[in-house]
Amino acid sequence: MPPVKAEDDFRQYDIGLNYAAGNFAAGLGYSRDAKTGGLVANDFRDKVQATASYNFTVVNVYGIYGRDRYAGTATSRADVPYWLVGFSVPYGPHSLTVNYMERAVQRDPQGRLKKVQAAYSLSKRTTPYVFFDHEDSNSHKPGDIVRRRCRPPWPSTC
Repeated sequence: MPPVKAEDDFRQYDIGLNYAAGNFAAGLGYSRDAKTGGLVANDFRDKVQATASYNFTVVNVYGIYGRDRYAGTATSRADVPYWLVGFSVPYGPHSLTVNYMERAVQRDPQGRLKKVQAAYSLSKRTTPYVFFDHEDSNSHKPGDIVRRRCRPPWPSTC
């Protein structure tokens, strides 16, 4: 398969639908990649994602569910599901946001990624954050776990 050589050799298509009524909002999206000559092993194929949120004034809660599809192989996933739940608490010009996410690992049929993130908005342009990743990229192999934490001071602890 020849590599992408010109801008016209690669195309992306995206469509989305959003709905909002009062404090409730929801959305549905679809995205697709295409290459001249077709996709090669493990290339991204398409994505479907749904989201919903409700603003209780003192806290905004939200969730996302999605599924990415790839040109999978015998040793990788074709379908990669993921989900995220979170909340944001406003306090004047500040807000605290906490998210939890789980995602399948595309390159391993049994791998899982779990992620926790917290952020605090000091102003409209300043938001320090902390996250913790727990990726078991080969769930079927003992001791093969990647953990990563990131917090200030940057970038020495990332």
